[in-house]
Amino acid sequence: MWKKSLMSLFGMFGMVFMLSSCNINGAPGATGPQGPQGTDGTNGTDGKDGTGGVSDCHVGAVGPTGGYVFFCDDPGNPVLSDGKIGLEAAPVGTETTLPWDASLGEFTQTNTIATAIGAGQANTAAIVSALSGEDESTYAAGYCATLIVETYDGFFLPSKGELNRMYLMFQDYGVGGFAYNKLYWSSSEGEGESFAAWLQYFGLGLQDYYNKDFRNRVRCVRAF
Repeated sequence: MWKKSLMSLFGMFGMVFMLSSCNINGAPGATGPQGPQGTDGTNGTDGKDGTGGVSDCHVGAVGPTGGYVFFCDDPGNPVLSDGKIGLEAAPVGTETTLPWDASLGEFTQTNTIATAIGAGQANTAAIVSALSGEDESTYAAGYCATLIVETYDGFFLPSKGELNRMYLMFQDYGVGGFAYNKLYWSSSEGEGESFAAWLQYFGLGLQDYYNKDFRNRVRCVRAF
């Protein structure tokens, strides 16, 4: 009796094992029809145009008018206005020799005492306004204010700080065609002085102020 029961039990387990072992997946069915196409995504917005940076300005390189670049502005802390990125000296062929003020001893105090980089253009405009009775071709700032190189205008007499940067560019790169042993006028007037303005000696880099009626070298500059 026990033997028969055990055989029946083993037979039942065997049947279950066989059924579970035979539970194999069938062959995959046919592919269904393609679903409808999804809607197109929206276009992304256009990126902003980049602005000129320091990569467009290199000290010692040739500038837009054919002169040499002597200052590149810092985009993070700019000192030039109107989005300008640098300053270049006018080509050597434009250099001339003139007094700062051609009024022959009756000097006008212009109060253009600013010396920093970025001050030359405003200094020049103020000098030209103060010396409006003089022929612009006869004095340094007037000459620069009316200078045109090819189609480029907007030149000015450099400030004391700008003139020093021109000297450093000349010393470091040997370009620009400056006269080594000559004095060059800046647009910075001596503070409280109606008779004197700052200049720079390109031999040793010394700066001092001189009587305005002295005829010294004039090299105009332009922002770009």
